[in-house]
Amino acid sequence: MAGSWQPLKNQPAFCASTMLLLTDGTILCQQQNGRQWWRLTPDRFGSYVRGTWSRISSMNKARMYYASAVLADGRVFVAGGENNGGSDEVELNAAEVYDPVADAWMDLPTPAGWTQMGDASSSLLSDGRVLVGNLNDQRTAIFQPGPDTWSAGPQKNDKSSEESWALLPDGTVLTVECSNGQQAEKFVPGSNQWVSAGQTPSVLVETASSEIGPAVLLPDGRCFFVGATGKTALYTPPAVPSDLGTWAAGPDFPQAGKLAMGAKDAPGCLLPNGHCLCVAGPVDGTRDNYLTPTSFFEFDGTNLIRVPDPPNNGAAPYNGRFLIIPSGQALFSAGTPEIYVYTPDLSPNDAWRPMILDCPKTVQAGSSFVLNGRQFNGLSQASMYGDDGTMATNYPIVRLTTSGGHIVFCRTLNHSTMAVATGNAVVHTTVQVPPLLENGPAQLVVVANGIASTACPVTVIGGQTSKGRSNRKPPVPDPMAKSRLGTAVRGVAGAIGLGVRYISCGFYYACNWAAQLTCTQTATTAYAQCTQTRDDGYSKCTQTADNGYNQCTQTRDDGYNQCSQTRDEGYNECCTWWPCSWACDAWVWVSNVVCVAWTWISNVVCVAWTWISDIVCVAWTWISYVVCVAWTWFVATVCKAFTWVMKQICS
Repeated sequence: MAGSWQPLKNQPAFCASTMLLLTDGTILCQQQNGRQWWRLTPDRFGSYVRGTWSRISSMNKARMYYASAVLADGRVFVAGGENNGGSDEVELNAAEVYDPVADAWMDLPTPAGWTQMGDASSSLLSDGRVLVGNLNDQRTAIFQPGPDTWSAGPQKNDKSSEESWALLPDGTVLTVECSNGQQAEKFVPGSNQWVSAGQTPSVLVETASSEIGPAVLLPDGRCFFVGATGKTALYTPPAVPSDLGTWAAGPDFPQAGKLAMGAKDAPGCLLPNGHCLCVAGPVDGTRDNYLTPTSFFEFDGTNLIRVPDPPNNGAAPYNGRFLIIPSGQALFSAGTPEIYVYTPDLSPNDAWRPMILDCPKTVQAGSSFVLNGRQFNGLSQASMYGDDGTMATNYPIVRLTTSGGHIVFCRTLNHSTMAVATGNAVVHTTVQVPPLLENGPAQLVVVANGIASTACPVTVIGGQTSKGRSNRKPPVPDPMAKSRLGTAVRGVAGAIGLGVRYISCGFYYACNWAAQLTCTQTATTAYAQCTQTRDDGYSKCTQTADNGYNQCTQTRDDGYNQCSQTRDEGYNECCTWWPCSWACDAWVWVSNVVCVAWTWISNVVCVAWTWISDIVCVAWTWISYVVCVAWTWFVATVCKAFTWVMKQICS
C-alpha cells in the first residue's frame, strides 16, 4: 500500500520554496527567489496539516538555489544563491545566519578569495561545521559556527557545481562528480582530504546539463543516488573510511512515453518507514529542457514503486522540495502557493528509534536541561536535494504531551553531534522548556527524522494549572500520523483559492524584483551616457562649424578667382577703338567690383550663418544634455522611491 497526500488546511499565501525544520518543531518556508520567510506552527495537538502561518523577519538579500542548514546551535545558515530576486543568474557571493530566538538575520563573511557562491553544494559535517564547494574550481571552504568564520577546505578532484553531497555514518561526505563522468569521491574529515570513491556502475549525470538527482542515506547504511538519466545506483561504505567502497546498480525509472524518466535536479527524502520518497520527470538529454510533470516514487531498498502524485506536481522536478517533519510525514512544495503533506504507510523499525537514557522525573517550565540518549540524530540527513537546496533534518526534536492532551515542542540546541546513524554512542542535547506549560503528568519523546522514541513519563512543575478534572490519567503521546485511504485532489474550490493566492505570490515576486533593482548603478551609467552624448554633440558642432568656415573660405576664394578670371577675359574681349574700348573697360571694371563685392558679402553671410548654426548646435546640445540629466535624475528618484516603498511593504 502506498502513502497518501493531503493539503494543508491553511495554504501559504506565497510561493513556497525551501523549507527548514527549526529545533522547536516549527517550520520555516521561503518565498521563492525572495527575502521573505514564514513560520508554520503546528496546532496544539501537534498537527502540521492544521498549522498556522506567521511572518518572520526577512533576509537581507533575496536568493534562490543556495546552500542552507539548521546548525547545532539552532540557528539557520544560508549561503550563495543562483538568483537574487530577478530572473538573471548572478551567482550571489553572500551569506547570512538567522537567529530564531531574536528573529533577526545577520550578514556573514564569505570564504576568502571567492567571488561567487551561487548554488553551492554543501553538507553539515558530524562536528557541526558546514562544508561548501566552489562552483568554478576545486576549492572547498568550511564554515565554523560560533565564531562564524571560514577556513579553506581541501581541494576536490573536480569543481563542485551541480553535485549532490551526502553525509555517511563514518563522517565522510560522498558525491558523484558531475563534471567527470562516472567518477565518485568523498571528503574524509580524519585526514582532511578528498579521496576517490570509485565509479558508478552506470552514468547518472546528464552530460549536457551536468545535472543529477538527490543522494539519500538509507537505514541499512547504503547511499541511494538518483540519476538524471533514468538510472540509479547504491553505494556501500567500506570499513575504512578512506577506502573506495562499492557500487551497485539500482532500479531504472520507467519510461515516460518515448522518453526516459530521471531526476534532473530534484528532491528526495528518507521516510520513517525506511523508504526513499523521490521524484522524476521526462528527460531528453537536452541542456535546458526541464520537462514536466513530476512523478513520485518510493524506493523500498530494492524496487521503485509508483505512488500517487499530489496536485502540485505540474512543474518540472527541480522546483520541488521535501521536508521530513516530526509527525512522520513529508511536506512537498514546488514554488507555488500550496504545500501538500505525504503520509507514508508502514511504521518504522523499532531499532531506528531514538532512545532516551536518563529521562528527568520532573520538568521545570521555563528551564533548561541536558538530555542524554542514543540515535538522537536519526539514521540519515533524510531531507535531501543537492546543490540547489540542503534541508537536512538529522537533529533531535523534543515533544511533550501535556496533562491537558496538548502537544508542546521544546527548543533543542547545542547537540553533541550532527553525525548520522550514531548507533550505541551516547549523545546529548540541551532542551529549553517553554514557560507556558500545563502542570502535571506529561509524556516526553525525542523525534529524529519523523521517528519518535519510546515516551518517558515526566511531571511538569512551575507552569500553569490545567483546567478541568484533576483526576486525569497520564496522557498518551500522540502517535505518528496514519496513512489515509484516499489521496488529495484539488477540486474547484481549491483551484479558485490557488488562483487567489497566486495574486499574493505575484505581489512578492514584484517586491523582490524591485528590491534587486540597481537604481544608483543604472543612474550612474545613464549620467555617463548623457555626458558622452553631450561631448559627442559638442565635437560634432565644432566639426560642422569648422567644415562650414572652411567651405565659406573656399567659396570666397573661388569667387574671387572667378571674378578675376571673368575680368581678365572681359578686358581681352573688349573692342580696341574709342569710345567703345572705354565703355567696355568701364563695364568690365564695374562688373568685377560687383562680383568682388557679392563674393565678399556672400562670405560674410556664410560665416555669419555658420557661426549662428554653431551657436544653435551648441545650445541644442546643452539643452539636450540638461534634459537627459534631469530625466535620468527623475527616473533614478522614482526607481529609488519605488524600491524603498516595495521594501517597506514586503519586509
